[in-house]
Amino acid sequence: LIKKIKLEQLMKIKGSYSETTTYQNICRQLESIRCVTDSILLEANYTRYKAVLFLRPDLKYENEIDVSQILQLKSHQILSPFWHEWFGRNDRIAAAGFPEAATIYGQRLDYIIEYTKIKPLHAEKFTKWVLE
Repeated sequence: LIKKIKLEQLMKIKGSYSETTTYQNICRQLESIRCVTDSILLEANYTRYKAVLFLRPDLKYENEIDVSQILQLKSHQILSPFWHEWFGRNDRIAAAGFPEAATIYGQRLDYIIEYTKIKPLHAEKFTKWVLE
């Protein structure tokens, strides 16, 4: 069982990249996503969900989202756009089968310390590492 990492702990990690605003924003983003994911998982009747759509609210969505494709996802599948992958996986938008894939994607923050022991944090590369 992975212990829940507190955001305050992450902000205390020393290193060249950890003290930047980008690092702090990634941690805040992942903490927000984890809180929402945990809320869904704590619901008494969470089995009614087929998939979870993770969307950043600061993006402008110019194309329609094909909900029928998302609803066909299996529990372990994740869809993410090919743009802004930066040698990893897009961390701005994803559709994840529920509960397996949505839990992993939504609780990425829980893997951040393990990842930063071997590599500096890079949002898209970290997302790919967690999903693989």
